Amino acid sequence: MSSSDQRPRGRKPVTGDDHGKDWASDDAVRHTKEDAINERQFEQMVQATYRMDDDYFARECRLVLFACGRLGMRPGELAHMCEGWINWEDERIEIPKHEPCTDGRTREICGHCRGAAEQMADIRTANTLDEHYQSLGPRDVLEPGGHVHELFVDPEPFYAQLWSPKTENAARKIPYAEASTRAALAVEDYFMHYDEFEASRGVVNRRVDRMAEQAADVDADEIYPHALRATAATYYAARGLSAMDLKALFGWSQFSTAIAYIEESPERLEDALQQLRH
Repeated sequence: MSSSDQRPRGRKPVTGDDHGKDWASDDAVRHTKEDAINERQFEQMVQATYRMDDDYFARECRLVLFACGRLGMRPGELAHMCEGWINWEDERIEIPKHEPCTDGRTREICGHCRGAAEQMADIRTANTLDEHYQSLGPRDVLEPGGHVHELFVDPEPFYAQLWSPKTENAARKIPYAEASTRAALAVEDYFMHYDEFEASRGVVNRRVDRMAEQAADVDADEIYPHALRATAATYYAARGLSAMDLKALFGWSQFSTAIAYIEESPERLEDALQQLRH
């Protein structure tokens, strides 16, 4: 959704962590707002959940659809969501700045966060190596191997930092009932049966695919969780939400992301022109 939330044309999105790998690097990129679906397509995906025979999958699919497509949650946020995030009295989902990850198969760190830790270690290693080579004098001999291997950073110390949201602004409060009555019902129904989101980050993608495959006007190859998040942003921009409120709801770091949705909303232009006629 920000400049980093991009995907290549004609390719499935990269399934990675929520700390900077939910896009594919390619020369021909497009922003997820270009992949937002319209109201008819969204409703077809809603209806698809009611045609599923398995109540568990139907309930999980509805939560994914409304959490991403109406509440603007990132897939990594949803994958780590538990009932403790929900303020039932104030009807808000409160995304924390940090939550120890125990979503792996043996209640250890999940693959999603493990990948994020490896990425963090790789970045630290690259910076350390750069500093090392820059510190060498003109007469220092660069020998293959040597003690350079000691500069490589182990990802395990980063495990304790995860899970955390993508940015500092992403730790936010989402008024789910005010945003959407149907989203509120989906949240309440799911957490009436489960204490936490039962699936992994990769499963979120598969649930989106499953709904899309049963929605007549939705191309399953072109829809993915961040496109649903873009759908939510498009939905609220069209209904007059300000840039400040969009930024707060979606946890963006920059106002420019919110402004891009507002500027490209034909509904806002139509409303403005209609008001001029009165």
